Amino acid sequence: MTRAQFLDMMMHFTDYRPQGDAGGSRVALSAIRDHMAFLHPDITGETEDLHIERYTRLALLLLFGCVLFPNTSGSKVSMRFLHHLQELDGLPQYSWGAAVLAYLYRSMCRVWAWQRIMPLQPPLPALAPGEAYPFLPLASRWILRRGNYRGTDAHHNLPLIKDVLDMLVDGHFIWTPYSDELVAQLPFYCSVDRMLWSTSVQMIFFDMVEYHATERVLRQFHRPQPIPRDPGWVAIHYQRDDRARLDDIYMG
Repeated sequence: MTRAQFLDMMMHFTDYRPQGDAGGSRVALSAIRDHMAFLHPDITGETEDLHIERYTRLALLLLFGCVLFPNTSGSKVSMRFLHHLQELDGLPQYSWGAAVLAYLYRSMCRVWAWQRIMPLQPPLPALAPGEAYPFLPLASRWILRRGNYRGTDAHHNLPLIKDVLDMLVDGHFIWTPYSDELVAQLPFYCSVDRMLWSTSVQMIFFDMVEYHATERVLRQFHRPQPIPRDPGWVAIHYQRDDRARLDDIYMG
């Protein structure tokens, strides 16, 4: 779809059409927020369902862009979500949890490697005396100081990273990061359906398909780890991100 078509859809579903022709399929979160602030005084208990549904779609776009699926810009959200907001009653039928995990996995590959593969870990930023690194979330310890990892030798040194991976031994990899102590710190809802954590499935977020390949990290679930089979994804799998256009392979 062209930007004009997305804007027409936005107008149809929310009665709001952002200004400007630049930005592709994305719209500024600030523009949505300003428009919602303009509408808010008109939302009352007597407001027609049509207007409440339009307001709800705008609120969901903010939720998607700010919390569930934030992108590197930190200021825009994709209008592709409008396809799924046409019928609000149908929203519970989508697997939003799997979509969030797929997007999260695609976005945190580097942090995952830092957390699990000890020789690749950049030095942690210095803390004040008596201050401890945060226990949760795990990724926050690597971003306590902006640009913390940019001075490390391995950041842009692909041959060095390959050498490190080739020389890995068992003690260099953290197989069981989710200790009982860590899980006990999580809110209750994080442990609901815990048996599903070891499910091996595909998780889908638009054209991003992430493999929840738990059979490759069985030690994480305190189970014996056999030699895993070759991965089921192609070598260029991680070259796609949320800025890429849909290609013929995906459409097929």
